[in-house]
Amino acid sequence: MFPGRIAKLGLKSFASITSLSNYRYRQLSLPTEAQWEYACRAGSTGSYCFGDDPKELPKYGWFGENSEDSTHPVKQLQPNGWGLYDMHGNVWEWCSDRWGDYPASAQADPTGPAEGSTRVIRGGSWIYPARYLRSACRNRRAPGFRNVILGFRLLSSALGAEPSEPSEGAMLPVAEQGTERARIGSAEPAYEFLRSVDLDATGDRTPEEEFSEMDVNAYASIRVVSDQEGYQFDRLSKPTWAVDFGSDSYGLYATFEIKPVRQRMRWIPPGRFFMGSPAGKDYERGNEGPQHEVIITHGYWMFDTPCTQGLWTTLMGDNPSYFPDPERPVEQVPWEDAVGFAQKLNERLASDYPSNAKGLIDGWERLQFRLPTEAEWEYACRAGTTGDTYVGGLDLKSIDETKAEVLDSIAWYGGNSGHAYDLEKSMEMTWLEDLKAEEKRGGTRKVAQKLPNAWGLYDMLGNVWEWCQDWHGEYPLEPVERVENPIGPTEGTTRVIRGGGWIAPARYLRSACRDGYDPGYRNNVLGFRLLSSAHRATESGEEASQSEVATRGRVTRPRGSDE
Repeated sequence: MFPGRIAKLGLKSFASITSLSNYRYRQLSLPTEAQWEYACRAGSTGSYCFGDDPKELPKYGWFGENSEDSTHPVKQLQPNGWGLYDMHGNVWEWCSDRWGDYPASAQADPTGPAEGSTRVIRGGSWIYPARYLRSACRNRRAPGFRNVILGFRLLSSALGAEPSEPSEGAMLPVAEQGTERARIGSAEPAYEFLRSVDLDATGDRTPEEEFSEMDVNAYASIRVVSDQEGYQFDRLSKPTWAVDFGSDSYGLYATFEIKPVRQRMRWIPPGRFFMGSPAGKDYERGNEGPQHEVIITHGYWMFDTPCTQGLWTTLMGDNPSYFPDPERPVEQVPWEDAVGFAQKLNERLASDYPSNAKGLIDGWERLQFRLPTEAEWEYACRAGTTGDTYVGGLDLKSIDETKAEVLDSIAWYGGNSGHAYDLEKSMEMTWLEDLKAEEKRGGTRKVAQKLPNAWGLYDMLGNVWEWCQDWHGEYPLEPVERVENPIGPTEGTTRVIRGGGWIAPARYLRSACRDGYDPGYRNNVLGFRLLSSAHRATESGEEASQSEVATRGRVTRPRGSDE
């Protein structure tokens, strides 16, 4: 997938990544004349999308020789190489451009003359001979003209057809369709093409070698766009609230402080992943499918550990935890109290670091904490992986097995939390029958003692279950291809928890494993971690804007669907 290959470009000097996925934006417009012909050709160079022989045209388009003097239902003939039907014939299609002669020089994203009395039409129609159905054939009509030979199709792009002011998140021209090449350009103040890079490295040069010739340090923002999606890389300055800021092999990090306690966070870039368990891989849990593709359209800061007792006590003044230790996760925290902690933390940081600045990324200069949605949590937990855990499969012989060797390096769970336990206060794990006698008493452990995942997040599996924002419910059974930013059911009786805990057997410590508890439930296996995002997905009592409501959980149909 493109997000994985994009890492090969090595944009380490750029502090952040924001998504420009074309699945996110729904800004409809007529195509420009250039966009229309580019889409019609679908990579071809002949007279038609299929070649030069007009004898093949009846397979692709309705025109004077086969239309029987009428338009025809769409999608009855063969599509072009990119799956577009009726680009040749049936009806002429309006373009956004005013009519004019082509300029002599090379153009990037041409939009036609600034003025004129007629608009371009393309594609030919049911009544015209074959020569008018060529990919390059162009014609014109007055914008008010109405006729049985005229129709249109729309495109969706954040890059408007008419010239406009550049905006954050504007889509860029895509790379060669159907290839694994990416088009790279600057984004300041407008797109400037710099290089096309082979992400599969099938040529003589690696992506790093091709990319190294670009002077990326000359730009504050770089955009990388393939035929499927796009990403923007921004070099951003240290936020005013950060007492520590930088990047390492895990990515971007920043630390805030509620004196004297500091909490490090990791920047989680936008992207996509497959949520849930494949059929037959849920270890008889029964609520982890069907597996479905999810797009997270926004980046966010996330605590790199569960919220500690030290941070909780500093802000709230008490410690509800059963296992007292400032470096252990805070537990015995109901869902409502976790939400209240986030609200109080936001108020404290807004007071300590007042700022109205708006950076390249919305929310960069102001932390806005909340619980993660279930999708945001699993996306961050997986960190680009697809297995049971972020270090591989459990491969359990029985669902009753407490231990799995693969977990010991990354998680505190029933199989190891009692080993050499380091706190006087402990609990007996009587329900884990296959433990040795010396392992049967345990509890939570200090955070960040095991290895993090690929994005630098510790204890995503084990130690404590973590509250999520969502009401618990079954995943939608509707056969959709992908869902954007899902937030779960609108009502329910239990809230989602994720990650497993110190007392759980191995099968609960999987990226896809999910459970639910009453939001008022208090237990020493329950904690939380927060994220900060300008993307509102909370139920904090504030109303979301209509535009936010409209984009929540948006479903995208599979390509080629008749619906």
